[in-house]
Amino acid sequence: MFEILRDFGTPVDRRMAFAAMIDAVVLGSAVDAGSPVPLWQADPAENPELFAAAAREDDASRASAGFALAVDVAIAAVQAAAVTTSP
Repeated sequence: MFEILRDFGTPVDRRMAFAAMIDAVVLGSAVDAGSPVPLWQADPAENPELFAAAAREDDASRASAGFALAVDVAIAAVQAAAVTTSP
């Protein structure tokens, strides 16, 4: 992983943080993949926003959709930190 971050141009002083972020995404997604469906139980009177979101999106695709979003955000963060070098 560190060679990939290096080759991508990630500054050496940020590689450990990016590796930890990638580990967190992967491990967190593994835990989420094993969670029950639906995960969120909300009372519409007490928490209408959670109830509405859960009614639309708390299904079997929740974990994979969250993982895909996390990967997109992680890639964007690495790209934003990358140092470009000219030949």
